[in-house]
Amino acid sequence: MDQDQLTIRGVKVRPSEGTVEYLHRGLAARDFEQTFTLAEYMEVRGAKVENGMLQIDIQRLVPEALKPRRI
Repeated sequence: MDQDQLTIRGVKVRPSEGTVEYLHRGLAARDFEQTFTLAEYMEVRGAKVENGMLQIDIQRLVPEALKPRRI
């Protein structure tokens, strides 16, 4: 995370070409990068990969001065 930009990168580890023989390659074997712009007062708390799914925990932290007040 840099300023308000969240960048996710993935790098595929490739085995040596001579050791693996494929009948069909269904998924692309390339690296990727995706950038997201976060709204104000958003903070990334953590991230984990479980069962092939990436989960990113984001929390909105609004300062007391900007929270609605009851009069």
